Amino acid sequence: MLKNFLKFSFGSWVSAVISFFTVPVITLLINPEQFGKASMFILANSIIFQIVLFGSDQSFIRFFYDNEEKKRTDLLWNSIFISLVIWGFVSIILLFCWRFISVWMISEQQILIVGLLCIQLLIALFNRYAVLVIRMQKKGTLFSIIQIAVSVINAFVIIIYSTSISKTFYAIIWGGILSHLITTIISIIIERSFWKTKLSISLKQIKTILHYGIPFLPAFLMALIFQGMDKIFIREFVGFEGLGLYSAAFKIVAALTIIQTGFSMFWTPVSFEQYKKDPNDKTLYEKTYKYLVFIIVFCGLSLIAVKDIIIIIFDITYIGAASIMPFLIFFPIMYTLSEVTTVGINFTKKTYWHIVIFGILLILCPLFNYLFVPWLGVKGAALSVALSYTCYFILRTIISIRLFPMHVNPVKTAFMFLLLFVTALVNTFYDSKTGIICAGSAILIFLLFHIATIKDLYGYFFRQRKQEHY
Repeated sequence: MLKNFLKFSFGSWVSAVISFFTVPVITLLINPEQFGKASMFILANSIIFQIVLFGSDQSFIRFFYDNEEKKRTDLLWNSIFISLVIWGFVSIILLFCWRFISVWMISEQQILIVGLLCIQLLIALFNRYAVLVIRMQKKGTLFSIIQIAVSVINAFVIIIYSTSISKTFYAIIWGGILSHLITTIISIIIERSFWKTKLSISLKQIKTILHYGIPFLPAFLMALIFQGMDKIFIREFVGFEGLGLYSAAFKIVAALTIIQTGFSMFWTPVSFEQYKKDPNDKTLYEKTYKYLVFIIVFCGLSLIAVKDIIIIIFDITYIGAASIMPFLIFFPIMYTLSEVTTVGINFTKKTYWHIVIFGILLILCPLFNYLFVPWLGVKGAALSVALSYTCYFILRTIISIRLFPMHVNPVKTAFMFLLLFVTALVNTFYDSKTGIICAGSAILIFLLFHIATIKDLYGYFFRQRKQEHY
């Protein structure tokens, strides 16, 4: 299992190294205000993209192993057909309302930005399924190579556009469009045997896809509104420059989002396959959670400790991002851990619980932002993220465990989160020296608290090396 995870995640690590060298150049070329406008385009694309998918991608994941290999191509095209129809309707509406949409995104009336949004949605649609085909076949190495290619092309396009055309948010948008277009074409060519078929649209299969997938639509839409709430409040109370600093702070959290992305891509097919083999064996999920808590919280504390060193690579105008970052680590940490604890909702096919969860979060999240953003500015938005994602983890875990009982140590988990929260609080509102001392102390306490887990991990790696030697 570890080897598979590394295959899926090494692309993310290489992408992080690429970002380490290219982010300073990009932040030098594009100012925080333009960064903020690009963030609004990305937010709009993310929300509308879930409407286009209409939950059909989740059905493709769910029913992939239920179908014989020969029938998986039909499942793919029936899923895509649904999304293509929705994309057509959505694009017409977007172009009809282009003035309102462009003003909401960039505070200007530009039909070009809406046209690019429609193009990006279509490319993202095929990219989503191209990646899923690779992911569900557990081709981790290929998946990682595609990720690396996206990062390289994206950085190359942004730098070339900024230096030769204009230093605006369009550089970031074109970087995203071209990087995903090129890698989608490459992915489809490599997996062309999977994509080739006599097109067979089955109304029965479409009905099955929609029946399972539609409950994900409102849940994902609410999830994206929930995820984008902080950006909306920052734009309203702080402005595009603050939004740019906030986006830059997320760049510092890249190391944790790498773990999040790599794990999520790896975990979905592995967990579904394991459940299909033996629905009653919960050892995999419990052990995965135990070790994942140790790894990702340790990485989070370490990242906070070195935040002031990392921010040096940014342009001076982004220096304020260092004190914004600590609370933002709650996003990848809580999201990643909940991917393990929430398996019961998907296994039991009671996906309507996702709607309930995000319905509650859509009450709590605006409340947190309303309380903290006008008072603390961008730091208040980061604090709201920490509180919101903690609630997200708690809700997903409690509901899932009631549906699919598994052991999660609540006292130990709560202690880890409290330690993390105090460390983030000190590093956000106190000077750097105090913050570093606090983070160092927290790491020491954390390691002492996890001596048994460290021994288990050491034993595992020792056995793996011994087996490889023989």
